[in-house]
Amino acid sequence: MRGEEHERNDSAGRSGNSPPPDALDPPGQIPTDDVAEATADRSMAAAEEAVALGHGSPQARADVADMAGQRRHEDRRQVWISHHEARRAMVEELRRQGVRDERVLSVMGDVPRERFVPSELAEQAHDPEPLPIGAGQTISAPDVVAMMAATLELGDDDRVLEVGTGSGYAAAVLSRLAGEVISVEYHDELARSARSTLAELGYDNVEVRVGDGSQGAADRAPFDAISVTAMAQDDLPQALVDQLAPGGVLVCPTGHGRSGQLLRLRDGRRESLGPVGFVPLVTDAR
Repeated sequence: MRGEEHERNDSAGRSGNSPPPDALDPPGQIPTDDVAEATADRSMAAAEEAVALGHGSPQARADVADMAGQRRHEDRRQVWISHHEARRAMVEELRRQGVRDERVLSVMGDVPRERFVPSELAEQAHDPEPLPIGAGQTISAPDVVAMMAATLELGDDDRVLEVGTGSGYAAAVLSRLAGEVISVEYHDELARSARSTLAELGYDNVEVRVGDGSQGAADRAPFDAISVTAMAQDDLPQALVDQLAPGGVLVCPTGHGRSGQLLRLRDGRRESLGPVGFVPLVTDAR
């Protein structure tokens, strides 16, 4: 049937005022835009080769440098568009999964998740799974970040304690939902990397500290919300419970090893939000 359809279309194309076959574009002809781009690339390559060999006027060298700069700018623009589209798709997937907090969805559509993973994993940054970030740690999957942020029910002026900075991505998200974020990371190399990335991107209401997160940050307590991004072993860390403000919310996974339940504590009442998997919370006691 496909062959018959092709024959009918071909016959119809030669009827009436249609041009004869030899007037049509020859097979394999490159579209005009592609020809122009290919010609420009060849010209650029020839100019670069001449300059590399020491030929060409100062103006030619300046032209080559200018063309190279334009190409780098265009490459960066295309990468930005790609990541922007990936974030938008990620947000739509979170919405399909049941995330209803529009503030959280909006923020996650803005925070450049790709900047918080190793460069070789940037293309996978918005995939629905955790990714390694070094020191045996991971960046949580987007749905986990969204669920925990939404569960905290943050206000614009809230002070938040985050235990487990990791890459700094979740801290960046929290910083756009609250007034201030104190984030404690056990691994110095991760803390330094997260601090640098957050500063580069302008998340200036986040303070990253190095230390045992299970002990919190008593000098900045009480906290309106506390988010723990690693599995507390057996029970909620008492120091964190003590640093929670009246009416505040503590969200923390508890269990054994990497498996357990996500708990929310508010006004002394515990609520299980379901089974989760996290890397174990590292403390000085372990």
